[in-house]
Amino acid sequence: MVCDRHQTPEVGPLMDVNLGDAVIAWMDGGARVQQGRVERIVLRTQLTIDFEDGSMSDNTLPSDIVNCSCIRRRGCSDGRHQPGSRVKVRWNDGELYDGYYRCILKAVEYTVVFSDGTFTRLPRADIYGANDAIPQEVRRRLRKFE
Repeated sequence: MVCDRHQTPEVGPLMDVNLGDAVIAWMDGGARVQQGRVERIVLRTQLTIDFEDGSMSDNTLPSDIVNCSCIRRRGCSDGRHQPGSRVKVRWNDGELYDGYYRCILKAVEYTVVFSDGTFTRLPRADIYGANDAIPQEVRRRLRKFE
């Protein structure tokens, strides 16, 4: 508890989620909540980019960088740009955007398959395993979508 007027929920650390585990997927900011099973786990390389419009992305793929201003060009192809270098990023809308490379991250991506055969790829923060504390909001939305 922070103070008697501002309480924070007790949320424990996320537990391991393995292949084949049943999970609850929190998708599109909670617009969809669905039970599924983990079919694949992949370690992805992602980049943090600060864009000139003031926005940022911490999940840009190395292949989205189409040009960089790194002084040393060696190694840039696998996402190892020089921090602070200017980059051009091809975004989902097909447009090119100017930004600054900040750092490289390794992120685990989970492929969750649903009973109807559809699937989605999500970060660990968007799935709840059997041993995780499941917030009331997630439980409520899951009941709504069942």
